[in-house]
Amino acid sequence: KIEPVARRIGTVYDPSQPNAAKWVRDFGAAAKARNVEFVEATATTSGDIGIAARSLTGRVDAIMIGNDGNTLAGVAAIAATAKQAKIPLYLNGGDHTVAGVFATLGPNFYEVGRLAGQNAGKVCAGADPATLPFGRPGAVTWGINTQTMTELGLRVPADILASAAK
Repeated sequence: KIEPVARRIGTVYDPSQPNAAKWVRDFGAAAKARNVEFVEATATTSGDIGIAARSLTGRVDAIMIGNDGNTLAGVAAIAATAKQAKIPLYLNGGDHTVAGVFATLGPNFYEVGRLAGQNAGKVCAGADPATLPFGRPGAVTWGINTQTMTELGLRVPADILASAAK
């Protein structure tokens, strides 16, 4: 429902991170099934993140970053490139208020940290880690950076915009 519709989506990721590599495989397969071209740019060091983001300019209509801690640590460089190139930047979780980020969708990382802290406290108090139940954060959260939306000339239906954190 967001316009213009992206037909070529790119990502920046660290291929040495197993979770990132799996996310790229899965996202790439989902994109292909929907006839969307998926373009990968790899960054194995923090210095490579901006270079990888710049390599996507002119090749993609949108950028999506998955749960790759190394890449998310450099999201400001990706966001600056995306903003300058007028490419919407989506994050799988993260902070939608970063300049140049358009939208985020994913777990509430504050909640994830709170759950981890609770379990760490139990272990410090003597609990056996093997007996602690696996915890999952609650609902998925999402947000839209309305300043970036306006700067990029994106159109989001009012009902969707109303339900997003801003």
